[in-house]
Amino acid sequence: MNILAHVRAALRGEHVLGASPDVGRVFMVCYECRRVVPAWRLVMSEAKPGTPIGCRCGSAHVKTATINALASGWWFFVRGLAWRKLVRRLKEWDPRVPVRKPSAPL
Repeated sequence: MNILAHVRAALRGEHVLGASPDVGRVFMVCYECRRVVPAWRLVMSEAKPGTPIGCRCGSAHVKTATINALASGWWFFVRGLAWRKLVRRLKEWDPRVPVRKPSAPL
């Protein structure tokens, strides 16, 4: 699928930007302080040595959440796409966690 078709489908609401129709992406927030916890903070291989896995407050408990459009744009476009992918050229740049959508019942 080319990029224009992907963006058109995302604008029509068929799936979220940067995800496929069968795999969605969700933001994770901390149980304690309610900060957004990006996916790269939840994976041991991406964390810097000596930093805790999970939120900056030290909590390792996170949950899925819906965040407002401004915050999601900031995390996806600025922190993820612009800073981590284009400037730093890191492999893991998307702050959202992939979630497989349930299939139709048999």
